[in-house]
Amino acid sequence: MSCTSSASVYVTNETQPVHSLVEKNFCLLSAPVLQRSRNFQWYWNLTKDQEQWQKYTDVENEFIEDAYNEKVTTEVEIDGNYIIDFEHLVQYKKKDLHKQFRIKRVQLDGNRTNVHLRQARFATPVMLAAACTPLVLQKDPLPKQYWKLELENKIKTMADLVEDAALGIIKEGTALGKVHEARWLAKQLFTVKHFGNDVRAQYSRVPREIGETCVYLYTKESFWYKSVNDLFRKPEAVTIDQLKTCAPFCHLMHWYLKKTYTTDSVTTVYRGLNLNDEQRQEFTKANIKFTSFTSATKTRGNAEHSVKQTIKCFNLFASRPPTNDQHDQQNQLLSTRLFIILFACSLVTLVIYTLSVNRTQTITVKSLTLNEYTKLLKQYSQTLNCPCTQITIPYGQFIKLSPKYHQICSSRFIMDQWFQFIIESRPPIDQILLSDFRYLGPYSFRLLNKFCKLSLEIVENELITFYSQTYLSLLVTINETFQFQSQSLIKQFQSTIKNKFYELLQLIVDRTLAKKLISGLLTNDAIEIYYGEDECFYSKQCFEQLLFYMNATTATNITILDSSVPSQYQSNTTVQDIVNQFMIEQWNPLVSYDSYYQQRHPQQCQYTYSENFDYIYTITTILVLIGGLTTVLSLIMPIAVNLIRRKKMPLPTTVNVLPIRQRLINFYELVEEKIRKFNLFEPYPPHFNEELRYYELLSTRFYILILILSLIILVLYISVIDHTQTVIIKSPTSKQYTLLYEQHSSTLLCRCKKLSILYSKFLQLLPERHEICTSQYVTDKWIQHILLNSASKTEPRRVVKSA
Repeated sequence: MSCTSSASVYVTNETQPVHSLVEKNFCLLSAPVLQRSRNFQWYWNLTKDQEQWQKYTDVENEFIEDAYNEKVTTEVEIDGNYIIDFEHLVQYKKKDLHKQFRIKRVQLDGNRTNVHLRQARFATPVMLAAACTPLVLQKDPLPKQYWKLELENKIKTMADLVEDAALGIIKEGTALGKVHEARWLAKQLFTVKHFGNDVRAQYSRVPREIGETCVYLYTKESFWYKSVNDLFRKPEAVTIDQLKTCAPFCHLMHWYLKKTYTTDSVTTVYRGLNLNDEQRQEFTKANIKFTSFTSATKTRGNAEHSVKQTIKCFNLFASRPPTNDQHDQQNQLLSTRLFIILFACSLVTLVIYTLSVNRTQTITVKSLTLNEYTKLLKQYSQTLNCPCTQITIPYGQFIKLSPKYHQICSSRFIMDQWFQFIIESRPPIDQILLSDFRYLGPYSFRLLNKFCKLSLEIVENELITFYSQTYLSLLVTINETFQFQSQSLIKQFQSTIKNKFYELLQLIVDRTLAKKLISGLLTNDAIEIYYGEDECFYSKQCFEQLLFYMNATTATNITILDSSVPSQYQSNTTVQDIVNQFMIEQWNPLVSYDSYYQQRHPQQCQYTYSENFDYIYTITTILVLIGGLTTVLSLIMPIAVNLIRRKKMPLPTTVNVLPIRQRLINFYELVEEKIRKFNLFEPYPPHFNEELRYYELLSTRFYILILILSLIILVLYISVIDHTQTVIIKSPTSKQYTLLYEQHSSTLLCRCKKLSILYSKFLQLLPERHEICTSQYVTDKWIQHILLNSASKTEPRRVVKSA
């Protein structure tokens, strides 16, 4: 409440008449409603079985006490459609006689120590402090707005304002379901209305009887002071209807407190707070100023208890209704402190853990291009996994071999023109030796021609076979491994074809020499070119000398080989060495990783990575877990504290043992009643409006139903949806690998420590040869026996035949 320099307002919170706190220098408040002595408090019991007495509100207590003292009737109706039966001391529902609660009337002792504190007000005495800067009363928004709206251009008396205030209370109370409370409050105003009949509202002071009644009614615990406080806290949100309903009352109290008293006068506004004599004396000595009305100020720190006291009295587990048992209150406070400590420790531990732990995350990317795949491979080479849509592809899709043959195979030395030139240039056959080049030359060069054609034919056929072979892999092979494997395949192909050609050629040569076969043209010596060097093909001098011996008289366009052409062979390399290399200078392999990747065409790739200090993940994890953590601690703490700090109960003198059947029936009825009355939306303090209670129970059932359905849908969704989980097994055995491959063949990824290993490490061939190879017919002893016993050494076949 704001004060001017001419008057100070002292605030207490004790539920007692104002005049009981008046000292000798106080101005006595003498309005009729204020002179009543209230020494009794009415209570009602919340439950049937236990003692849980709940105090009626101030206005309900006044209303019930008035009816009780008048003794006109034995029953009186209060808000919530409840009837107070004074004869049987019960409270029952107007339309449901079975819904009854016990009531009692308690006389307050002389020191008023058994006065209950109001739950919606301050719980501890206001701490005295230096004066704070007050809000000037003329600037209070509600009275100022009401003045402009109703009084500035209208002529009204104080009686009119009292009537407007009373009607406003009734209108507000009717809207909130507090008709009886509102009528009692309005009745008190109508009692003092006549004091303002001839008093102009615009220019006169508020009569003391009216002002003191307004202050008194405001300090009573009721719906009215809460409504007024809400308006004071948020004046900017006040509507015109609220202004017309509540502002008359606020205007009367405002101007009464401002203009009525001098510096020596004091008004005491009480608030349901127990103040001892020492505290009252401090109030009379100190000049305390509060902004606006005490319970409605925006700066509540000016009127509320200190932070230390707030922390000390902070209670998360307060019972409903509040208990007066000191042991239970201590348990609740201890549970609150343990809850806060454990919650803070758990929260800190959870934050540290979620920030520091390495979180493995699996990412799936679909339809990657080669460039995108390459970028991901650089970042996540160890975990990138791209299953192939096509497991096998032919070598020819990504490997191309373009062999370049020795230039002898494209020269004129192996053409018919050169063969014919030698034949035409030589003398008659009977004039030359059979070993003469001029006789053997055409056949020797025809042999070279055959070597070139044979090499070309074999290479082409083998390449067709090679290109048709398939490359097998379940996952996309990285470029480095792919290039290595491709080069290995090419080298293996070259080695295989060379071996085949060499074995074929060697078989012909060996068979010819071993059988001593003689050709019809006596050209056996022509094969000597196979062992000769090709140096003469590059030497112009050697070639001209050859032409000279051939007595070549006609011109020829045969040229020697170009020594400037790059070649892997030296000029003195034998024809045998060239033939052994398939007459090939270079293979010119082309390995295309791009073509390989396009053929593999992975639909999607997965990669995993680990990260910590992910703040978004930490925040979401905490938000998800904080609700469960709070719920668990809220359930555990009170139970644990109550178990440890059990209240010592006196042993009963007699024990009534009920039969098991009766105990089961009682338990069943108790459970049924708990379920039927289970209310998640029960307000505090509880009300007696059966219609609202019905909607609360209905809302509870809908809430539980929706919760169960949501949980079922969530469980079904989690059970149906695919969850990607990455499992890492270090150094698996062959059995483990086989089992994993059978179960997860499409996603199993095993990186090798070595890219290549020798076949001998895992492959061993044990050929079983024909028995002739192990018989005596291939031993040296048998061969010597044949040679020694042969009839003619020149014809060993006769010996074999005779044998």
